[in-house]
Amino acid sequence: MNEPASAPDVVLYDDQCPMCSAQMRFLKRRDGRGKLRFVGRTEPEAAEIGKRAPEVTPESLQTAMHVVASDGRVFAGPRAVRRIAGKLPLLWPLWLVLWIPGALWVAGILYRFVARRRLVISKLFGCTHACSINHKHDA
Repeated sequence: MNEPASAPDVVLYDDQCPMCSAQMRFLKRRDGRGKLRFVGRTEPEAAEIGKRAPEVTPESLQTAMHVVASDGRVFAGPRAVRRIAGKLPLLWPLWLVLWIPGALWVAGILYRFVARRRLVISKLFGCTHACSINHKHDA
């Protein structure tokens, strides 16, 4: 039996970070079933979402990506990564690993390390400017 399609989860990310924007483009290309919707922190919609989910603030979006599920639950940082991985079949192995006891703790350490250095890491990998993830060929 087919279940009705639910609204996609909203992924909120730092659209001023080149590495973050590149990661969102990567995820968007793999979301063939439309399970995720991507919203940059500087887009007007991000402020609207923040009104419905008070834990999503401009400050919190500068330190971690967030996922607002269709049921209103909010996931941040490594928990957001796990939520996204569960929505994309190609990332299901990562989703399974992140359910191993202690894995989210380790992932949190790695996530915070990278998040604090994301602009430097962007430059190291040649990403010099943030750009929209909504390219014509992606739509």
